Amino acid sequence: MSILERYLARTIVGGSFAALGVLVALSAFVLFVGQGDNIGKGSYTIGKAIVFVVASMPQTAYEMFPMAVLMGTLLSLGGLAAGNELTVIRASGVSVWRLARALLLGALLLVSVCVGIGELLAPSAERYALALKSNAQSQRLTLVDRQGVWAKDGDTFVNVRQMRSDTELGGVYMYQFDATGRMLRATHARSATRVGERWELREVRDTVLAPDRSSTSTDPTRNWKSILDPELLDSFIVDYGALSFLSLSRYAVYLRENRLDASEVEIYLWKRVAHPLDVLLLVMLALPFAFGPLRSTGAGQRMVVGILVGIVFYAAGQTLLHSGTVYGLSPFLTNFLPTAVLALATGIALQRVR
Repeated sequence: MSILERYLARTIVGGSFAALGVLVALSAFVLFVGQGDNIGKGSYTIGKAIVFVVASMPQTAYEMFPMAVLMGTLLSLGGLAAGNELTVIRASGVSVWRLARALLLGALLLVSVCVGIGELLAPSAERYALALKSNAQSQRLTLVDRQGVWAKDGDTFVNVRQMRSDTELGGVYMYQFDATGRMLRATHARSATRVGERWELREVRDTVLAPDRSSTSTDPTRNWKSILDPELLDSFIVDYGALSFLSLSRYAVYLRENRLDASEVEIYLWKRVAHPLDVLLLVMLALPFAFGPLRSTGAGQRMVVGILVGIVFYAAGQTLLHSGTVYGLSPFLTNFLPTAVLALATGIALQRVR
């Protein structure tokens, strides 16, 4: 790697992180203000609200990474163009494609950071934030992990694998224990629906464990009264976009094995693949702007263009994502159509640079 390539890569990486910091800080402030109605419920204090907001920041950073990268790269390259550094670089015989290679090195570093945040940091931090807020507000023993939501209901531990809404559950497991810790009963229901003050379990399989034998029975439906009310469950409904690739993969396998609809999960699974590619392409898309109409504009105008391009791309992607969920479109097409359009636009724009 030459000195020039290191310099350009370092410049766009620094600019991208600066833009990301600003976006995440603004989002965190808005999120904290939004906690005002919840502060005071149970033991949810201002201090816990701050911890909740801080723990939510990695997921925010992951979601805003593409827009931050585009804005940061635009500002960085625009600054170099305004200072005539890019002009000198081009006059010394450096081609646009060599500049693109230098940006690619920085983009790969940014993609690595994005994947690290999305796969390692954000999911666990989001689960912690969710559990902190829910436990503080409900004052009930609850836990969120990769197997869904766990809650203690008297002498029974309840595990909900899929929360379709605050009144519709999928994959409900209940384990009843005696005072000595011995399991007395294990119950599994394929789904549960809230009906008034109770739940209606469907396709129930009940196993009673005695010291010398066990017996199993099945019921098409069964009534169940539990602490899992809609208000509590509403705080546990996590967007699939906040789950890691591995968690989504396991969840999709679980749904398919239990004959449940996995299409929505698969859409977000492919989104995890497309997201880093979007980061890479948006870095490259910023290069033509440095030699085109934004070459002599100020930082404010470049920022506006970055925001507009980022908003249009994000809005188009989200619209297609939700449309795919509602209308059952191909998960692959739903996620990679915007990426393919972005790749085509980037390639055409680079070809037009002289």
